Amino acid sequence: MVDIPSNIMFASGSASLNKKSIEMLGGIARLLEAQPNLNFLIEGHTDNKAFKENNTNNWNLSVNRAAAVAKILQTKYKIDPKRMIAAGRSQYLPMDDNNTKAGRTNNRRIRIVLMPSVKQLMNLSN
Repeated sequence: MVDIPSNIMFASGSASLNKKSIEMLGGIARLLEAQPNLNFLIEGHTDNKAFKENNTNNWNLSVNRAAAVAKILQTKYKIDPKRMIAAGRSQYLPMDDNNTKAGRTNNRRIRIVLMPSVKQLMNLSN
């Protein structure tokens, strides 16, 4: 599992990837290409601060950010979309305290979770 802070990838309240983050996803794509049969989940996470901008809320923002990462991996880096799941987790799986600014910053992230099959998992243990 890899956590990428959202502030590296997106402007506040936005699901548009910045140029630097698209380049950074190239490194992740190379790792994923090395395991072409391994599926993975892209999760978008937010903090618990409510906002309503352009008909967007934390659920929508988390889903849209995960989908933006999936689209770049598919279109720019040619990762097979059948291997990906893009999901929004909103504010409901915090990794830090949402009562502090630093904690909220840590909670805003993209998480990439590798999902090996049972057979792949057993091969890793050999």
